[in-house]
Amino acid sequence: MKKLSSKDIIDILPPDFSKHTVKDISVLSNSVFGESHFSSMKKMFWGNFGVTLWMAKPNNHVVFYRSAREYDDYAKKCGEYFNKSLYGTKKIAQKLIRYTNWFEDFFKKNPLLHDLVKNSKKFFETYRNFFAVHQAVYWGGDYLHRLKKSNRKIKKIISILAATYQYNELVVPHAEKYFKKLHTNHLLYDEVNDRVKNNIKYKQKLRSLLFVGRKRYILIQKDAKAIEQKINNWTKQGLQNINIIKGLGVSRGKFKGIVKVITTDSGRLLKCDQRDILVMPMTRPHYNEFIKKVGAIVTDEGGLLCHASMLAREFNIPCIVGTKIATKVLHGGQLIEVDANKGIVKILEK
Repeated sequence: MKKLSSKDIIDILPPDFSKHTVKDISVLSNSVFGESHFSSMKKMFWGNFGVTLWMAKPNNHVVFYRSAREYDDYAKKCGEYFNKSLYGTKKIAQKLIRYTNWFEDFFKKNPLLHDLVKNSKKFFETYRNFFAVHQAVYWGGDYLHRLKKSNRKIKKIISILAATYQYNELVVPHAEKYFKKLHTNHLLYDEVNDRVKNNIKYKQKLRSLLFVGRKRYILIQKDAKAIEQKINNWTKQGLQNINIIKGLGVSRGKFKGIVKVITTDSGRLLKCDQRDILVMPMTRPHYNEFIKKVGAIVTDEGGLLCHASMLAREFNIPCIVGTKIATKVLHGGQLIEVDANKGIVKILEK
């Protein structure tokens, strides 16, 4: 396959290409989820994606970049599908529950690398399809919530999607734990069989993956960093003088406190307390014990069904999600006010 230079890649990126989220997932999951955008997500839920980028970072983190317009269109298609039929919504929910149960059963019954290799075709096909349904439930529910309609049918649909999403939330963390145990988390999914045949123990560290349609490119770090810098430069334009950040208030309340920004160093969560306002790309289930100690939560991504929303409502923590720019604008030590009733963050001290 022809190698793309960083200039070639920058030339093909959509004008609204931007950072979407930071996730703590492996190269192995990246290779499956990236491909799912152009296979399962397209086939099952009419996703129309041109380019996605999975930028590898230390400590098993990845920064995911995509077109905001393409994801907005995908969310609308999923939301409209669910809104058409309560029966159709329940069928998709049941499918996601079956996938969740299938994986939890697989992890228990197939503890060895030999087991994964033997069942690799079925496993990774199911993982791709799981991700597609998982994403459809999340983005479809988020789209319906943002419509701000209060009829009984939509409330029922959102309730079903929220409960289903919460049920499947630990599949990916459990998969990551499984991959790490088998020493396959640094591989692409199509390299797993070679892990046994050729005793592959080490691969190039921090492999970033670019998907252009169905074509996958493995980026060297020099090109990956050049692309990331270019995208960050696009994003920074117009953010210098912002004093108010808007998002979606998902857990009511107001709180004034000190910013603590956590991006990839989850160890800093240990030092969070009730005076802090946690600012993150998105929260994760295994951070729960630390997150529920903070005074308020603000995230870049997320909607009504995201982990931060559910956790904040459970512990009555004021929370605003989906700001898109919080981690870019806010800095550690700043004094801010979170008004989750209005979905507004005010910067009180620069």
